[in-house]
Amino acid sequence: MSLTLSKQAGQRLAYLRRLLNHKRRVWQEGRKLNVPARLLLIHDWDKFVPWRFIAFAAAAEYLEAGQDKYKVEKLVPEFGKAWRSHVVNNKHHWEYYRDDGWSLKMPDVYRREMLADWRAMSKGDECLRKWYQNHPTLRLHPETRAWMDSQIEGVSGV
Repeated sequence: MSLTLSKQAGQRLAYLRRLLNHKRRVWQEGRKLNVPARLLLIHDWDKFVPWRFIAFAAAAEYLEAGQDKYKVEKLVPEFGKAWRSHVVNNKHHWEYYRDDGWSLKMPDVYRREMLADWRAMSKGDECLRKWYQNHPTLRLHPETRAWMDSQIEGVSGV
């Protein structure tokens, strides 16, 4: 089913607003975690590349509605390619540190940026803690996992 031009424009404008809002929230959370400003400025820059932007925009309404990312990949096939390309090419994603099935240690600055990203995406500390505890596909290096555990536990006061 083909979307009308105005619906596509509306989707893309809505996604642009969400993306810019996310970048603003990452900036706020990242500054609290002492992430260098230069990293926060370029955070998720590749989501503005046209082919990725279009794919993310097409998937955004499903993701916002709470659809599982893997189900969205079936509904919007180009989203899967855009997502995988994004996470394996950006140092603030744990997937960047996977090598032949092994989890490599994340440098401190990028794990802080990852935490800022997660906080910016969550709807509060309790939501972040629940997401983290129920996210079975996270494959973190033991040191990265221990650090993240301490940060997320500290967020919720547990």
